[in-house]
Amino acid sequence: MARPKAIVKLEDQPSKGNRNWLIYAPSGVGKTVLAGTAPKALFLTVEAAGTESAKAFGSTADEWLIGSWDELVEAYEWIKKEGYKFYEWIILDSITEMEEMCWNSQLEAIGKEYEARIQDYGIVDRKLKKLVDRFNRLPVNVLYTAQMAAFETEDEDGDEINKVLPAIGRAKSGWPLSNLICGKVTLIGLLVAKEDDDGDEFRRLYVHGGLGWVAKDRHDTFGKFIDSPNIPEMAEAVDARQAAAGPKTATKKKKKKESSNG
Repeated sequence: MARPKAIVKLEDQPSKGNRNWLIYAPSGVGKTVLAGTAPKALFLTVEAAGTESAKAFGSTADEWLIGSWDELVEAYEWIKKEGYKFYEWIILDSITEMEEMCWNSQLEAIGKEYEARIQDYGIVDRKLKKLVDRFNRLPVNVLYTAQMAAFETEDEDGDEINKVLPAIGRAKSGWPLSNLICGKVTLIGLLVAKEDDDGDEFRRLYVHGGLGWVAKDRHDTFGKFIDSPNIPEMAEAVDARQAAAGPKTATKKKKKKESSNG
């Protein structure tokens, strides 16, 4: 059987270029402010008051107030067809609250206000995962914000530890939906408030995971954390990292060709 043409070398494939990032933090730390630093951005927000902080810090983003799960799907359809042309970033603020919209839609569909059936958990999880997949495929950068959830678990020695992760999913045993959503993005950042030696407050974004938190940087661009982060500088750093990697690959191929010719 001939080698399938679909098999290609990773090093020969151009970077897709678009970012799919998730920033989570406790309420009030500043994840919406950070998201608001993104250039040419469109906020898909659950409540108008939620972006007041970003506005106060000078964000020039547009806002689309989303009132239901159906409206969120409609927003996606518009962005897919033509909206992506007008923006560099689409910001879902927050995915935690949008999951609640999905639950409200599901409970209304079965004619119940509060009581969920066992199968409803799977239905809502699939809807949310599908929507994230669809947003991630858009030809535009996507930034998700999420609330922070804390839970107790055990380390490899069996000792109890506290751990934090994005608050996504109602099944609290291990937060499986949160882990699945985290696997679909290229950067996960935990935003925290810190104080310097003079007592001045600043923000630190952890982008590499630790014993007590979930974070990652698939771009292999940043260290363990970024102090006083903003989205344009982060995106520029990723671009520079990818540009630096390109010539190395090209040089390696050139040397190999010269060696085979010589």
